[in-house]
Amino acid sequence: MLFKISWRNIWRNPLRSLVVMGSITVGTWAIITLLSFSSGMVTGYVNNAIRMETSHLQIHHPVFVDEDQEVTAVLPEAEARLAAIQQREVVEHASLRTIVNGMLVAPKGTRGVVIRGVEAASEAQLTESDQQVAAGNYFGKGKNQVLMGRDLAEKLGLKLRKKIVLQFQRLDGEITAGAFRIVGLIDSGNKRRDEGSVFVRRGDLNRLLGQPDAAHEIAVYLKDANQVDPVVADLRTAYPETQVEGYWELSPDIRLYETQLGTSFTIFVIIFMLALIFGIINTMLMAVLERTRELGVLMSVGMNKFRVFAMIVLETLLLGV
Repeated sequence: MLFKISWRNIWRNPLRSLVVMGSITVGTWAIITLLSFSSGMVTGYVNNAIRMETSHLQIHHPVFVDEDQEVTAVLPEAEARLAAIQQREVVEHASLRTIVNGMLVAPKGTRGVVIRGVEAASEAQLTESDQQVAAGNYFGKGKNQVLMGRDLAEKLGLKLRKKIVLQFQRLDGEITAGAFRIVGLIDSGNKRRDEGSVFVRRGDLNRLLGQPDAAHEIAVYLKDANQVDPVVADLRTAYPETQVEGYWELSPDIRLYETQLGTSFTIFVIIFMLALIFGIINTMLMAVLERTRELGVLMSVGMNKFRVFAMIVLETLLLGV
């Protein structure tokens, strides 16, 4: 009986009921749209940071991390470990990197940079670096080729096909240098990375370092990001003498970004829901005040306060549904 009365009460004033339904619809749509847009933005930022910068996890020599990328902190048996990691079911791509701090010497100035020696093919699969080339080409045939950020090239007055000199410390402690030709300019969207790093072939860099198989880093990209924790724990057990870190440790700002935006989303939802709830309460309150005589008649024929309250709540729920 209460359901029947509540349903009929809704349509006694169709305009008022449609206004309530419209406010609920618009409010719900606004919340869903905001959360979808924000969630997509966060997911895109995190995925891009993982894909282009950190990968899901990295493996280093402990001293390499603790001593601010010490050049002599080479990973032992890096190529064998890379092959073993690539055999794992959860791994999509993995690659070796040689990383040294050095100086970029150009005709119009010098700049401190991180020199990243990469395997051209596997790095392109891992970070999609070949798609970040804004001018020129990715690594091709020939020795001593270098890719650098477009912003860095503009600041140093460099163009494609120009030569630069990279100067850095060898593994034996001696200072060495090599001439490299610019084959491509990168625009990854990360200004700090584009202005602070240059990319060369790992073989070319290792030849100057004096150790052909040198590697400072193994970067791993997984098929499922949810598997990062168990894979990191497994690799730490398998290689206890190395330092294995997930992307949240490598780049704490990613975790901070996720946490802060998650909190912001919660606040937005609460604000929207409160506005929506008070709007519905206001409409239902007006509906009750307009029917004081009708409610009095219902109570005079035997309906108690609990049933009157239940009838109003049921009307609200039906409007919401």
